[in-house]
Order: sequence, then C-alpha cells, then structure tokens
Amino acid sequence: METDQTNLTYDLGILTLFDSNHLKFKSDLVDPSFPKELEEQSIQNIKRIIHNLYALKVQKDQALEAIPDEHQVIDFSQSQYDIKLPPVKTVFPRHKKIPEQKALTKWERFAKEKGIQKTKRSRMVFDEITKTWVPRWGPGSIRKIQASTDIIRDVKPGEDPNEDPFEKKAKTKQLQREKQKYNELRNKMEAKGLLKKDDIPATMKQMQRKNKDKKATKKALEIGRI
Repeated sequence: METDQTNLTYDLGILTLFDSNHLKFKSDLVDPSFPKELEEQSIQNIKRIIHNLYALKVQKDQALEAIPDEHQVIDFSQSQYDIKLPPVKTVFPRHKKIPEQKALTKWERFAKEKGIQKTKRSRMVFDEITKTWVPRWGPGSIRKIQASTDIIRDVKPGEDPNEDPFEKKAKTKQLQREKQKYNELRNKMEAKGLLKKDDIPATMKQMQRKNKDKKATKKALEIGRI
C-alpha cells in the first residue's frame, strides 16, 4: 500500500476520499492516455479507502481484546467484519431553506401557560355495565357496549314526545364535530396571522345570535310554566 497521503482528505462516514493531487501528464482530455491515468488513480484511491476501513476493524478488534473475556458482549447477529463508520465530516448545503418554527395555536398557548401535558390514554378501560375491562376503541369497545344498552330515554318536561331522541343526539354530535373543526381551523389561521380575533364571519355571528335567542326563549318558557 502506498503511504503518500499528500493532498488527501478522508471522510469515511460517507466512504469518500477527496484527492487534490494533479494527474501526472500535462496534456488535454483528448489524449488517449487520460482515461488510463484516471482509472489508475481511481483504483489507487479505492485501495486507500479499503485500507483505512480495515484499520477501523483492527482498532475494533484491539479494543475488544483489551476487555476480559467474562466481560465481553458479542453480537452474533453481526458479521466479524462489521465496523461502525465515524461521524460524517463533509457539510452538504441544504436543498431547501430551514423550516420556520410553527406558531402555537390558541390551545397550545393555553396548555403551555397552564402546564398541561399531553398524556397517552390506556387502551383498556373498565366498563361498569359488564364489570370487565374492555377496549376503548374498535369492536367490543366501551362506546359500543353503552350504545347497545342505551335503548330507553325519558321524555323531559317541555320536550316533544314524538321526537326521536337518538336522532336528535346524533344531530347534536354532528353539529359539535363541525363546530370543533371550525374552531381548530380558526385557531390555526389565527396562529399564522391570517385571521384576527374579531374577524368572525357574518354567518357565524348570525348562528351565535340565533343560539342566544333560542336559549332566551327556552328559559322564558320554563319560567312561564313555573
């Protein structure tokens, strides 16, 4: 192996050798000797990379031999020629700009101020109906068990006895989901500065006004019955 390492820069982390030496001949690229000279230089540099990789294996074996036999931990799933490459030295330019830090949504800001941390809920929950542990989601989940046993509803004073309570509940849940999606979208737009706090669409203002009127009318009727 040739020992001259002048103008050679190794980056074994990406199995690369940068050779800054000039080729021996001084002719142009059409010279028939150019491909041969380039091939010889490339083969020589590949040998240098392999030699340095073998040196890493020797260091690994020497470090293993320095450990007493009873304290050695050998991974038999790996080949004896497996080596750990050193960290990459070459700094490559980014293709895209560094991503900007995302602005916190209204809920994320609130959770950060109150110290609320997101926790992962357990998969199994205790069901009071069957007195067993059942899945939280999927087939045989606690929600499906509760839905299968929820077959009778009391008609409260002021409610229409001919109205389907289960259909009413489904519509209420659907409305809540749509409202939740709207609030999530609004919070994201506020976080990005695309929407101000007071910029509520006219339709939403009308819906809020109608809801307030309905609540006031319902409360007045209840007071009248008393």
